[in-house]
Amino acid sequence: MKPLPAGLPPVTESLGTRDVSRQHQAELIPGSAGGRRENKKSEGSSPKPVSGPLTVTEWREFLSDYSSTFLNSNYLRTAESDGNAEYMLSQTQREAGWLGYEPAGEEAVLAAEERLGVRLPPTYRNFLLTSNGWSSIGELDLLKVEENGWFPDLEPQLFQAWSSPGLEFFADDLELLKRCPLISIDGGSGGRWLLHADSAREDGEWTAYEWWPGEGGDLEENDNFAAMVASAVDAFPE
Repeated sequence: MKPLPAGLPPVTESLGTRDVSRQHQAELIPGSAGGRRENKKSEGSSPKPVSGPLTVTEWREFLSDYSSTFLNSNYLRTAESDGNAEYMLSQTQREAGWLGYEPAGEEAVLAAEERLGVRLPPTYRNFLLTSNGWSSIGELDLLKVEENGWFPDLEPQLFQAWSSPGLEFFADDLELLKRCPLISIDGGSGGRWLLHADSAREDGEWTAYEWWPGEGGDLEENDNFAAMVASAVDAFPE
């Protein structure tokens, strides 16, 4: 646990109407701290090897199963009884039985890669080619490919707060964050999902991170994007 910088933006700061869902969703999570489920990883631990979907076909099956689980969960029924379900998914998504969106086109993915100056890792790429963004994965929504970007550009206030004098202990993490595209939207839960471009391996995969800055938490390392999604789904309170 790290001390919080002065002037840190509140975790409930809204970025738009899509974000309201996370604020209401956070209230439904038992034992949460700032809207977050209790972390199952031990501090300073290495990422556990978690298998996850790789191909577009595998992503489609995995996400279809998760959509079905979510739509038939006590979690959603509780939200419905509290009048909060409308913030978690649209009526169109409910009727389709799919919490995602239309697939991103290859041209859109290539345009994002040109904008970022990197080739995106295969599991994230294939996710986007299955669904361009996602509602309600863990406590977060995932951005569309045209919305993602480098963390300092999308979160300048937060990046500046953690760059303040007296926070030299966070310097290594700041260097890492400079090279991370932010792929999730913060809607009150306070969490962020990031992919580290400089960690690219021979198979093209990047290390993925979950971060809860409002709690002073460390960056939580996952082997890759698919592993991070699989862990979030595994932790879902059915």
